[in-house]
This record gives sequence, C-alpha cells and structure tokens, in this order.
Amino acid sequence: RYDNRQVWQRLIQEAGGTTAQFAVIPTASGNPNKAAQLVVDNIKAYGANAYVVPLSEKILDDNGKSQTQRLTRSTEWVEKIKNAQGIYFTGGDQNRITRALYDADGKATPLLEAIWDMYRRGGIIAGTSAGAAIMSETMFANAGSVLKALQQGAHRGKEFDRGLGFIGPGILVDQHLITRGRFARMLPVMQTASIPLGLGIDENTAMLIQQQREMEVIGYKGAIVLEMHPTNAQGKSIPFAAHDMRIHYLTHGDKLDLRSKQITPSSDKERLIE
Repeated sequence: RYDNRQVWQRLIQEAGGTTAQFAVIPTASGNPNKAAQLVVDNIKAYGANAYVVPLSEKILDDNGKSQTQRLTRSTEWVEKIKNAQGIYFTGGDQNRITRALYDADGKATPLLEAIWDMYRRGGIIAGTSAGAAIMSETMFANAGSVLKALQQGAHRGKEFDRGLGFIGPGILVDQHLITRGRFARMLPVMQTASIPLGLGIDENTAMLIQQQREMEVIGYKGAIVLEMHPTNAQGKSIPFAAHDMRIHYLTHGDKLDLRSKQITPSSDKERLIE
C-alpha cells in the first residue's frame, strides 16, 4: 500500500536515497496512465524522483496503433533506463510485460537489455503483484484455480511461462499468497519445472533480494518459503503428490540465504539469555 513507509523508504534507500531516479513501467495495468501516475506521485512523496515509461499495448500513438515495438527499440528510452537508479513495474497482467519486453522470437528487446544493464550496475528493480511475478525465470501465466492445479497439473506455456529472471535461477515467485491461499498452486509448477525453491509474498509486504543471494522480508505480513526435494521433480504426479517438503513462514526482518537455505531470524526474535 502507498502508506507502507517501511517498504517505500527502504526501496528509495536501496536505490541511493532521495537523489534516485525511478522509471515506472505500467505495462501490466489495465489503466496504465492512472497506475503509473499513482506510483510516480508516491515515490515523489517519499522524497525521490520518478517518471513514467509509457510502455503499454493500451497506450496508442497518433495513428491509433500501439507504440510498444517502437518504444522498446527507442535509443532515447534505452538511455533513460540505463541512467535510472530504479525500475518499478505496476500490477496487472504479467503476460503483458513479457510480451512487450521479449521479441516474437524470445530475444530480449533493447529496452529489456537496458533494464538488465541498470540492474547489473547496482540499480534496483521492484514491482507490485504482476511486477513481482516477472522477477523469477519461471512465472505464473494463465493459472487457474488452486484446486485445478493440484488435480490436473501445470503446463509450460499455459499455467506457467518464462519470466524476466532478475532474481536468478531455481526460484519461483508468487504473490497474494496467504490472503488468496495460493501456496498450494506453487507446488505443481515447482514439481513440473524442477524448481527447488518457492518464494510467496503476501499483501502489503516486500521481499528484498540482494545480489541474487539473500532475501529479506519487509513490511506488514510475511512470506512463505517452499523447499521441494529434488526427487519430487521426477514424478510430476497428477493429481499432485509429493514428499519431503519444507515450509517456512518468515516475517519482517527475517532473512533467507537463497543458496544454503539458511534462515536468520530478525534481531527481535533472538533468544533471550538469562
């Protein structure tokens, strides 16, 4: 939410402070202009700078045609993205983001390459809902109900597809996890795609992932971490069946090493020594 000071202030801090410049990308939104402006206004309210990247199939040029293809190849926008310190993807339909930033043959557009360039130089990439889903190499695409996923399985190109992969390999991200009871739908995808680690974030909460290595929970509720044993990926059971799973619930200040799976509780959870 826009009044979640812990999350927004930390976002700006990680981007370099009040001198940071954020590019807000509303591609996923059904109302991109409104969604982008709300985020821009909020970032400015917390002290940083922000501008809108009008990348959306719903934003048309003077001839009534989508400007997506032109914008993703525009040298002007590529340079602006490279010079930003932060990128923010709004919520909506994550498929719109991948359709815009990948070519028809699956290659990264110049704008996506610019986002990666900014990221590798120390910039931060953030997003709400759909903007969180795209963070992993594999993302939910056209997922049905949780029960349907458990009963009928998950299929690449349908229930799940290719994300943008900013947080590194072997991880699946999902959002609205506890409020909408979605953690069970992650399991069939993890099994089918042989993904050992699932990160599910709930409402009004953020996961901060540093250097594709450490995850920290920030905010109001929490995150669920799912670990799947490698042998489960061999069966791809329909209906779903698995064993030796581990489920963790992390809240504000808790950290997870994405490689060792070691959890470090926040300082206020340390055991008191009498």
